[in-house]
Amino acid sequence: MTAPKYTAREASGLWVFLEQQDGVLEPVSIELLVKARQLADQSHQAVTAVVTGYEIGHLAAPATAFGADEVLLAEHRLLRHYTTAPYTKVVTQIIQDRKPDILLLGATANGRDLAGRLAVRLRTGLTADCTDLSLDEDGLLVGQVPGFGRGILAGILCPQHRPQM
Repeated sequence: MTAPKYTAREASGLWVFLEQQDGVLEPVSIELLVKARQLADQSHQAVTAVVTGYEIGHLAAPATAFGADEVLLAEHRLLRHYTTAPYTKVVTQIIQDRKPDILLLGATANGRDLAGRLAVRLRTGLTADCTDLSLDEDGLLVGQVPGFGRGILAGILCPQHRPQM
């Protein structure tokens, strides 16, 4: 793998990409915020919610209610509906500017599309289809995934590249 865009030493904070459709948060986004809040409380980190779209300012309040310490809104008419290129460009830029340690995205069609593209652009790993998330003793994100016919669970780590996704 190529050199990371930024290092673990430069990274801080636990981020959640909040997916929305027509100004309504997707249920998976709320689930991820609740999980992020648990992990952040354990590791003494802040939770940042990232919301992209158009006319979405009203989503800051529910994001805060479900655990976000900070909400970043990226609003533009071209972001009204999910399209790969604009969303990838905007979210990549925000991540490169602010350097989160962890980024969580939902396993929806749009979330999977965006996550894969972000991982490539940010030169980091991506653990897909997690059934649980936790932090190890060093504060690394552990993504639990079913392996080999679903008979075992494997813990996936991303120790050197950021963000951990």
